[in-house]
Amino acid sequence: MKQLADRLAAALVREASFERPVEVVAYGLEIILNITVQTIIIMLTAYLLNIFLTVLAALISAIIFRSLSGGTHCSNFYSCTILSTSVFIAIGYLALKVSIDMYLLVAVYAIMLLATAIWAPVKMQKALIKRKAVILKICSLAFLMLMFGISTAIQLQEELITATTMGLAWQVFSITPLGIYVISKVDESFQHLRKGVC
Repeated sequence: MKQLADRLAAALVREASFERPVEVVAYGLEIILNITVQTIIIMLTAYLLNIFLTVLAALISAIIFRSLSGGTHCSNFYSCTILSTSVFIAIGYLALKVSIDMYLLVAVYAIMLLATAIWAPVKMQKALIKRKAVILKICSLAFLMLMFGISTAIQLQEELITATTMGLAWQVFSITPLGIYVISKVDESFQHLRKGVC
């Protein structure tokens, strides 16, 4: 995916006379390509397994929150795709089986708000000025509160509320020190497996 992004970036900078360096354009394109391909794979898998709506609800909420909160990354496209697909397919299934009552919903959102207040935004803080980091933290908290309001005030299907909550919980987990550690270890395991296969 990186090689494709590099080629496209070089062509864009050459043909469109972009003022940005090729490396910056390539990085942005790589992110867009990764998200697009991963989303297609996840949603196609969800459709084939007949859990499209619950996976869609979880994925949309997680992507929006991640754009505000930041989050840890796997080291390569393959690891990220395998992990993301596994997590969101599992969430899609669990959302159909697990019931979340109001007390549990309040507790989960309270924990997510606390974790977000402490650790968001992640993986961006050194690159951001303090004011922008504070704005992203506030936006992350506001989005969580908005989703809690939607989940409690609007008559949605229970499985969609559960899927949305689980998707957000996974993303919040990924910004905590424990989540960053777990994901890094899973990433390392995927790399070892890939080397063994190759």
